[in-house]
Amino acid sequence: MSLNKNYLNKKESYQSLPHEINNSTDAVHLQNRLKYILSPLKGCFFAFLAALSWSCSNIYIKKAYILTDFDQLTMLYCITIILMIPIMFYKKLNPIGFSGQRVLLSFRGILSVIGLIFLYLSLRFIPPSDLSACGHISMLVTAFLSRLFLKEKLGIPHIFALCLTVAGKLFIMIV
Repeated sequence: MSLNKNYLNKKESYQSLPHEINNSTDAVHLQNRLKYILSPLKGCFFAFLAALSWSCSNIYIKKAYILTDFDQLTMLYCITIILMIPIMFYKKLNPIGFSGQRVLLSFRGILSVIGLIFLYLSLRFIPPSDLSACGHISMLVTAFLSRLFLKEKLGIPHIFALCLTVAGKLFIMIV
C-alpha cells in the first residue's frame, strides 16, 4: 500500500511514515498516527453536528408556539434521561457523580436549568439567529468569571479580542 507523506506528516518531531507497510508494527504505527491526525477532525465533525442539531431545535422551538416553554423543557429533559441511562449503565458510571463532587454537580445542574429556561423564554421574543449571537457572548462572561474564580491570566490581547467579539455580535444583532 502506497502512502503519501505530505498528508500524514503533521508534526516534524514524528518519524516519517514508511512508503510500504510490510509488517504489523508498521500498520500499528500508521494506525496510531492516523488516530492522532484525525482526532481533531472528528472533534470538529461532532461540534458541527452539535451546532446543526441545536440550530434545528431552536427553529423547532420557534415553530412550536402551541407548546409552552416548560412543556418543551420537560420533553427535552425526558428525552435526555432516556438517552443517557443506557450510556451510564454501559459505561458503569455513577448517576449522581462522585461523593466529593455532588454539591458542585448539583449547583451546575441548577444553573444549567435556569439558563435553559431563560433560553426558551427568550425565543418567544427574538429570532433564533439573534439568540445565537447573544449566546456566543457567553465567552465574555466565561473569560471574566475564569479570571475571577480560577485566577486565569486575562491580558490586553484577550480583552481586545473579547471587545471585538462583543462588537461583532452586537453588530450582527443590530443589522
